[in-house]
Amino acid sequence: MASLGTPVDRFRRSFLSHRAVIVARSRANAPLSQATPMDSNTVTGSEIARHQWSGTSLGPLGTWPLSLRSTLAMMLACPTPMFLAWGPDLLCFYNDAYRPILGFRVDTALGRPFREVWGSIWSDIEPLVTRTLAGESCTVTDMMLDLSRTGEPEQSWWTFSYSPVFDDAGRIAGLFCVTGETTPRIIAERERDASDERLQMALSAGNSIGAWDWDVVNDRVTADVRFATLYGIDPEKAAAGAPIADFFAGIHPDDLMRVQQEVAAAVEACDGFTSEYRLLHTDGSTRWVSAQGRCIADEAGCCARFPGVSYDITERMTADLALRAAKAERDFVVELTTKQRTASDPEAIIRLSSEALGERLGVHRAGFYRLMGETQMRHGGNWSDGTLAPLSGLQPVSAFGARTERQRRLGRTLVFSDSRYDDSGDLTAYADNGVLAGLCVPLMKDGRWQAGIYLHQADVRHWTPAEVSLVREVAELTWLAVERAEALMRLAQRVDQQSVALAEASSEIREESGKRVAAESQVRQLQKMESLGRLTGGIAHDFNNMLAIVIGGLNLAQRRLARGEQDIGKYLDGALEGANRAATLTQRLLAFSRQQPLSPEALDANKLVSGLAELLTRSLGEMVQLETILGVGLWRAKADPAELENVIVNLAVNARDAMPEGGRLTIETCNVHVDDDYARDAEIAPGQYRPM
Repeated sequence: MASLGTPVDRFRRSFLSHRAVIVARSRANAPLSQATPMDSNTVTGSEIARHQWSGTSLGPLGTWPLSLRSTLAMMLACPTPMFLAWGPDLLCFYNDAYRPILGFRVDTALGRPFREVWGSIWSDIEPLVTRTLAGESCTVTDMMLDLSRTGEPEQSWWTFSYSPVFDDAGRIAGLFCVTGETTPRIIAERERDASDERLQMALSAGNSIGAWDWDVVNDRVTADVRFATLYGIDPEKAAAGAPIADFFAGIHPDDLMRVQQEVAAAVEACDGFTSEYRLLHTDGSTRWVSAQGRCIADEAGCCARFPGVSYDITERMTADLALRAAKAERDFVVELTTKQRTASDPEAIIRLSSEALGERLGVHRAGFYRLMGETQMRHGGNWSDGTLAPLSGLQPVSAFGARTERQRRLGRTLVFSDSRYDDSGDLTAYADNGVLAGLCVPLMKDGRWQAGIYLHQADVRHWTPAEVSLVREVAELTWLAVERAEALMRLAQRVDQQSVALAEASSEIREESGKRVAAESQVRQLQKMESLGRLTGGIAHDFNNMLAIVIGGLNLAQRRLARGEQDIGKYLDGALEGANRAATLTQRLLAFSRQQPLSPEALDANKLVSGLAELLTRSLGEMVQLETILGVGLWRAKADPAELENVIVNLAVNARDAMPEGGRLTIETCNVHVDDDYARDAEIAPGQYRPM
């Protein structure tokens, strides 16, 4: 079948055929209402009908030739963007689909010369216009034009055709344009091309991605060069096809069985396949790949083909494995540090650290030693898996050679993979003791070698930088934990010693305190007795008066009885009253002089002063007048009543002695609130007080 041409060509042929039909109908006097643009139900058709054409080279609408009207009728009815330039001035016409292409020009483009409307791109399209007006049809594909539809420069691409149009006499009267924007397609194609280019660059970089297709029925795998290179297969062999076993041969032995099971499961289920595994190359290097494929079933529903891709993920897996290893190492260190902190015995810390480090790194022996002077070191807390015997007891620091001792004293980590040949044979002392590989970390304090941690291997081993770093870190942490535990032990011993000393001192203090309390009690009693002696002078006179009353009353009663008189009650009552008053006075004196310990209590000062008033009155004598002013609503105060009475009596006696000529002694109680200023001057705490 012959090609029908581009969409623009097909539409132009359809348009011209429809125009020919209209022309033929008009010549046959057929109705032309459908060919009249004024009758079109379109926006542009209405604008054409309303436009003032009399001032143009076309003249009034009714005088237009049939060829123009028929062309306009067909163009206005078409949904494809179309443009018509007619007459000597090439005046512009267009349909509704073309209006968005005009952009901001749409309000002024109708009836204006073609050159004015598209002046911004005239230099690009003028050659095409000239050729079209000369009778040649021009077709342009994906031409970039800056239409500036919004008034701003823009990049857009267009596919269009210019065809000459003819008047009723058959002469060329203008040009007809059928157009369409191809900008979205051009941009998409460019982005796709750029993406393809980037993909090809990525595919070419290190042959990291390869495609394969497995004919399951015939067991033939065909693959591209990248896949063959990745799997270590001859590219020609991979392109011609090889059994899948040839490709399996490059998979790491530790991953091979798992991958075979995953492939078998995908084939059996006729499903997708995704796996990550290692490839072991002939040079010993290892690469990680990710393989993804999907089974294609035959008519019976069984897997017939198995296409897929494999791509190199070595960098990602290396980073991921390194991250996992770092996390596992951090977890190990944190867990070991926690155990070290909970242990209080230095030897226990050394044992658990040696065992944890030895098992973590899979060595044959791990241990800790400390220097005992300059020439000896003592091993302790060692661990062994049984391959090498644990080291114990004292050992010369030069036991493993002068080079080893020198490295340790300088604080340098000693790392060797084969003691028979490393360091020019200076480490053969290790080989003589069954140690071929080792890692020894000296521990320093104030720049001097004090201790160390070692790892020994009975066979050749190449230590990684991560292993060396881990051993150094664990060695430092263990050394700190041991020193902390020893410091705590020394502190505990000092605390025990001080506790014993404090207990002895406390016993002595309690003994001295008891003696002091007894002495203070004796002093208080002496003070009371002194006050009692000072009171005796004043009380003796009153006591004699009381005795006189008693004696006098009894004498009078005796006389009455001698005369035979029985009315002696009043004399006996008087004697009894005097005796009672003497007894009361005696009880107060006894209470005042009684020796008893301090017993503070909340007491009523007014009541205490009232109770002492009679005793004080008799003690002060007739020349001193006692006055008490007792405050209302007095707060209670916490004090020992006996001591407070002693204070009041002493003060009263001192006042009496200070007034040999007699006078007035006033005892007053009240409530007072001491503010900050007064408290600062009096050097007491601010607050509520009850002065006396």
